[in-house]
Amino acid sequence: STKCYYTNIGLGVGGYSFNALDSDFSSSVGYLYAGGGFVHNQRIKLDTDVRIGGGRNALQGSNFPMSFATSLNAIFIDFTAKLGRNVLSKQTPLFINFTLGLTFNTPHKKNFGYVKALLGIEIDGQVSIAPNLILSYGVGYGWLVMGYTYTKPTFFHYYKNNEIAESRSIGNFELNANVGVSYKFENDYVVFIRAVGRFQHINASETITYDNMPLRYPASNNYAGMLEMGVEF
Repeated sequence: STKCYYTNIGLGVGGYSFNALDSDFSSSVGYLYAGGGFVHNQRIKLDTDVRIGGGRNALQGSNFPMSFATSLNAIFIDFTAKLGRNVLSKQTPLFINFTLGLTFNTPHKKNFGYVKALLGIEIDGQVSIAPNLILSYGVGYGWLVMGYTYTKPTFFHYYKNNEIAESRSIGNFELNANVGVSYKFENDYVVFIRAVGRFQHINASETITYDNMPLRYPASNNYAGMLEMGVEF
């Protein structure tokens, strides 16, 4: 067909770990997943997806103020947009995509969170491995800007006077990969399950002063893993 539209809805769970000298940040999240897009003439693809949920953050390390909680609730939002072209056949597609991504982890109380912006490139494809059964895969590389937030809430958890330390964009990068399996029913509905992994290398952030204390998140190697399942129609 000239245009093929699709929509995804599902659930996911994930874990994040920022490993650095004297500062360790980790997060466990559960979220709703929704996405969709279209493919024009089985060659040009536009795709977007969003993950919204919540979880638990954990902090360790001498770089954090004593007033920060070691465990707290947080809101998680992840948005990705892709524009790609199929460089192989229509029966076995392989898309080269340009990607844009934003990730937010916002604490409920006075504590530590982060914002991540990504510009990258990836390939993703599909291979039929049995009647109505499809293997999907993808790998990508991206350049990152990372911001760390040290928040001071007022009434009703509204924030003011937020201070943000941003790591240098030069040298920050992300490697990501995903693999999944989907089954297509005769009515064109699809069920899927997939795993997503991310590795990031982030330079040390700028030093700021918060509550009369210098704060600087050291260089870190960050890891993230997610498992998602849902339906496509």
